[in-house]
Amino acid sequence: MVTSISLPLRVILICSALTQIYAYVTVVLYSLWIGPTDLAIPVKCAFIATVFIVIALAVNDLRTDFKNRNSNLPQVGLSVYRLIVELALLVGLIYVAFKFLPQPLSSVDMRTLSIEVKAVASVSIAALVAFSVMVIADLWELKRRGGVPTISGANRP
Repeated sequence: MVTSISLPLRVILICSALTQIYAYVTVVLYSLWIGPTDLAIPVKCAFIATVFIVIALAVNDLRTDFKNRNSNLPQVGLSVYRLIVELALLVGLIYVAFKFLPQPLSSVDMRTLSIEVKAVASVSIAALVAFSVMVIADLWELKRRGGVPTISGANRP
């Protein structure tokens, strides 16, 4: 059973992993069939996705606290404070990201491989996409059963 605190973390990790999977699929297929590409792109994409997912969950908490008639002023204040801290962290992370994101870390060109190797690699990538679609279906089912996950740990419909 998923505890209330681990649910937002699970959502963040799943979304980050899915972002990384789809970036990996794109990078490998591009390198196999079109030309050289940077293999660090999936890590860069997952970094950006994770940062924005955390901020989206904080904004969702604040929105829910404002809409909830049972929320008291300290609870709303805590949500505002958490959002301000996370936005400050976001600015710092974006500053760091702009330093390392544009730099290619490892350029790979797999066009020289034989057509058989390219075909097997492409089929393997298709299996990875199929697996990720099952994870997305699981995430939608989780959302349908438990409401919207929040950072504070409460599942609010």
